[in-house]
Amino acid sequence: MLLQKRGSIYYFRWVIPEHLRPIFGRRELVRSLRTSCIFTARVRSYRFCTLVRAHKEHFGMSDTDNAGYEGLMKTLWDQLLRDNQDIPADRQEYKQERYKMGEVKRMITESALNQKGEIDGYHRRIDDIIKSFIEIVWPEADFSPIYNNPEECRRFLDDMRSMIYHVSDQRQEMLNPETNIPPLPSYLGGGLQNKPLPEDKIEPLKIEGVCFSKLHKEYIDHLREKGTKESTLEDYERYNKRFVNMRGDSDVNGINKVFLRSFIYDFKKLPRMNLNRYKGVAETELLKINIPDSDLVSPRYVHSCVKWLVSVFNFAVESEYLNKNPADGLTRVFPKGGTRYSDYTDEEVRTLIRKVSGNSFKWRELLVMLGAYTGMRLGEIHQLRKEDFRRDTHSGVMYISVNKEGGKKVKNDNSLRSVPIHQKLVDYGLMEYVDQLSAGERLFTNREQYCTQWFAGFLSDCGIDKLNQLGERRVFHSFRHTCVTKMKSKNIGDSLVEQVVGHKEQRPTITDGYTHRFPIEDLVPAVNAIDYGME
Repeated sequence: MLLQKRGSIYYFRWVIPEHLRPIFGRRELVRSLRTSCIFTARVRSYRFCTLVRAHKEHFGMSDTDNAGYEGLMKTLWDQLLRDNQDIPADRQEYKQERYKMGEVKRMITESALNQKGEIDGYHRRIDDIIKSFIEIVWPEADFSPIYNNPEECRRFLDDMRSMIYHVSDQRQEMLNPETNIPPLPSYLGGGLQNKPLPEDKIEPLKIEGVCFSKLHKEYIDHLREKGTKESTLEDYERYNKRFVNMRGDSDVNGINKVFLRSFIYDFKKLPRMNLNRYKGVAETELLKINIPDSDLVSPRYVHSCVKWLVSVFNFAVESEYLNKNPADGLTRVFPKGGTRYSDYTDEEVRTLIRKVSGNSFKWRELLVMLGAYTGMRLGEIHQLRKEDFRRDTHSGVMYISVNKEGGKKVKNDNSLRSVPIHQKLVDYGLMEYVDQLSAGERLFTNREQYCTQWFAGFLSDCGIDKLNQLGERRVFHSFRHTCVTKMKSKNIGDSLVEQVVGHKEQRPTITDGYTHRFPIEDLVPAVNAIDYGME
């Protein structure tokens, strides 16, 4: 009997013995457990295990792998006995070994015992037992057959609990010796002889887990390997510095949701970091000052900090430092807030294009035209090189490739895409300008931040307010909102729009798993839907 994963769903599978197949009329029993969670699958598989066990008993069958299981457990038992013969001479080492043993017993007790001291359900803590105990005592053993068999896993948990208590010199004070210490399995024979204890009582030793600063360093290294932008990593380092300054370099095992909420509530009381009058003042001192609301960090900045915490602790769970993310749900407690981006009206776009046309700085004209007719992010446009302008060999469509080549950065994997070049850009002479560039030369040589600052001033010069009538912000990113709005107003399908702008599918369906990227020629109508009435 075993669990199998088909796609994302777990199934229970029992290969029926050959002499019983005429009775059952099949070779195997396969049932969907209707879950993608391994722990839920193991629980749901119990009723099938019970059914199979009943048939085995009815037909007088014995488990063919029982001898192998008992042999494996006997070998483990012998190893435990050998390891328990000598008490470590070093007192600190003795404390640590005793603490490890107590921790394993505690995990079993808290997760799997009912009031009678019996194990009444399979629990996730079996992973902790295998990793923190078996790998220490017998690292070369292969327990995967047991781990993958729900019935054997349950039996293993029973036997492990019994063996641990018999090799241990001390018992947890919370346990009742009369009900909670079961007899050894009969196939193991006798137990241990009593061992002399040290003269004085050994208190459990607290073994510190990983500190937050160490976790964060590993997290940053992980993101850097994935190609995350350095500017983003710098933001995260600033969050980390404030977190450590305000809450200390805490052990991550001691951080819970209440701890993190308290930090965020204090974080909201801090001033923006670009205000000179607060520079050099420690966060603990800033919290004592009555800072005006106009100087406080924005709700958007607070939300970004919360998202950073969620991401850091997701990494901690993936790295097996924690079993659960203490920051889950905090993004709902501290919503993004702030002001939404606006789109531009046709007249506003025509004003921007007319105003920038013929500008002595060619890059300014290019920046506005590419933003208006591609919907690309400013960071994506700013990194463009000559080689990113290409022609599809099959359809002949000219397009812009958003890629990671040459060390370029993208927001995420969905951002990697091909954007057809709008006819207005061709008429503007974009390709002639690109052809004049040298191999590997960039379209924009100045800093991205300077482009952002220039465009903010350019909007003002064009008489366009920073906020629209709804209070939404007008910035360069508003071109992206405008392009999406244009495409959807022309009834372009969501999947096509999302591929053009590099968004993730928002409401995936079953068929989305079978849908791949559309060919470049299918995206042309979507891009052509971007029309501002320019002659």
